[in-house]
Amino acid sequence: MIEIKVTEEILPTIAGQVTFYTNPCPFGEKPMSEEVAKVGSTQCKLCRHYGILQEKHIDQENTVKSVLCNRV
Repeated sequence: MIEIKVTEEILPTIAGQVTFYTNPCPFGEKPMSEEVAKVGSTQCKLCRHYGILQEKHIDQENTVKSVLCNRV
C-alpha cells in the first residue's frame, strides 16, 4: 500500500469554484476511459486499487490531500 499525494487546482467557473485534480496516476491506470486517471478524482476512486481514506488524509475543509493505493 502506498500513499499518493493529491494535487489540485481550484478555478472559478460559471458554476462557481470547481476543483480540478492535476496529478496523474503514477501507474497509468485508466478506469472507465482512455485518459489516465487523476489522483483524487472520481476516476481514481473507480480504480480497483483505490484504498479507503483515513481521517488523517482529510483536512478541515473535507478536501482529500492524499489517497491510499493498494497496487503495490
